[in-house]
Amino acid sequence: MGCKRPRLAPHVVLRFDRRRNEHQLVGPEVLVRLDETASAILSLCDGRTLDDVCRELGLTYARCDRGDVERFLLELHRRKWVCDADA
Repeated sequence: MGCKRPRLAPHVVLRFDRRRNEHQLVGPEVLVRLDETASAILSLCDGRTLDDVCRELGLTYARCDRGDVERFLLELHRRKWVCDADA
């Protein structure tokens, strides 16, 4: 994976827009509407390990596919929206 201990990059924030009733990832010149699962994953990206993120998701969701979570975070890392807490 691009980072072992994912966290949101300093220039993006995760928020909930009450008016639109949607989760969003917001940064300079970007607003990404997130579904509930994407928001749940990103809310756990605070420097804990990928295994810890998956374990926590497993408490809420009946199934947590580590590969899916890793691919999702890898794509966000590629876009520079997620970085490694150890970097």
